[in-house]
Amino acid sequence: EGLSSINYGTFQYCNSLTTVNFPKSLQNIGNWAFYNTKLQKIDLSGLTDLRLIGENAFSNCEELTEVLFPISLEQLGNRVFSNCRKLMAIDLSKTQLTAVSEGIFESCEMLESFKLPKTVETIDGYAFAWNNKLAGILELGPKFKSMGENAFSGTQISIVKCEATTPPTLKSNSMPEVWETAFVPEGYA
Repeated sequence: EGLSSINYGTFQYCNSLTTVNFPKSLQNIGNWAFYNTKLQKIDLSGLTDLRLIGENAFSNCEELTEVLFPISLEQLGNRVFSNCRKLMAIDLSKTQLTAVSEGIFESCEMLESFKLPKTVETIDGYAFAWNNKLAGILELGPKFKSMGENAFSGTQISIVKCEATTPPTLKSNSMPEVWETAFVPEGYA
């Protein structure tokens, strides 16, 4: 207890690290903090002060199967969980995120489903790219504004439901080729 930050690269390349008990006082996890470790499950759900998880903090954790997020979470850095090949589902719906950063879940080959909070305004490039098992419906809240290049390339997302009354900006190849249908609020089509 009492630890508020895990600094840059603290446990990077600790190949035998499989579990971590995070202190309730934790406020941020630095860039590259757990990069390329063997973590299997990350439970952050009880960390009421955790606001930020930095760039690449958990990327290349190839044994990671589950992550539980706290309600207090406001920011995830670029590629935080990229190449976490065994990660199957993500639920960010109760967080305070307004942006889904670049490459955040890129190349998580087993990822099949995800939920975003209604507070999300932007999804950056390659956020969910190259997850060919990721399918279903992309649900975007009323504040959604833009989606970056190749955000969902290589996925099987075929339906988008967007509550925004102002049409969002979609960059080149934002959606996969299988995209078929978009639903918008009544009277805004």
